[in-house]
Amino acid sequence: MLELVARPEPSAWVNDDLQCGIRHVAFKVDDVDGWAARVKDAGARFTMEPRDATGGVRIAFFLDPDGAHIELVQGNVRYTHPWSEELIAAEGATPAPVSPRLDHVAISVAGLERTLAFYRRRAGAEVIGQLRVGEDPRGFLITYLRLGTGPAILEVFSFDIPMLRNPWQPRRTPAGLLRIAIRAGGPVDAAGSDGDVVLDPDGTPLEIVAEPEPASGTNASGPPAHAGG
Repeated sequence: MLELVARPEPSAWVNDDLQCGIRHVAFKVDDVDGWAARVKDAGARFTMEPRDATGGVRIAFFLDPDGAHIELVQGNVRYTHPWSEELIAAEGATPAPVSPRLDHVAISVAGLERTLAFYRRRAGAEVIGQLRVGEDPRGFLITYLRLGTGPAILEVFSFDIPMLRNPWQPRRTPAGLLRIAIRAGGPVDAAGSDGDVVLDPDGTPLEIVAEPEPASGTNASGPPAHAGG
């Protein structure tokens, strides 16, 4: 889900993946070109028109009315460095949605190893695979982590060159993407109670959301990971 927060302040986010922190949120679609045309008709400004991208997917990027960077993605990534065949098979078995489905949140990090250690230890994340963007002179590597048992993915950008600092600051609500929320229920519980915010190694805020009690006589489950904007 997406959570909307009112009273935004000016944002320090820049459209440069070398800036640490949240980069974009992506929606999986069955037809990038068709959905991109619909978004364009609504007046959105595109930063990347629909195109075929590294990894065998088709993507497009645009800005929402408050400047949040949004991706539309069609297809499943063909990883250059697969880590888990089981997770890759599960991803491939998930049918393309008829309407856009939250697919992943992307972050940029200065140290990949410490980031992987943090999300594995604190959030129980599992690495699906990696994609090396070979033609990028910055040494661009994308690592994909599955968060929890659902389809939510964390897309981690890392580079071989120095990074820009994360502009996030506590007690501020700038326009754009603010934080990532992760459902408690695993190692991340140690962070505290519902609504607590912890920071990953690069200062990206994570909100810890308590697992709700299932409705009586049902198998209802809590919300998946989500982005606040």
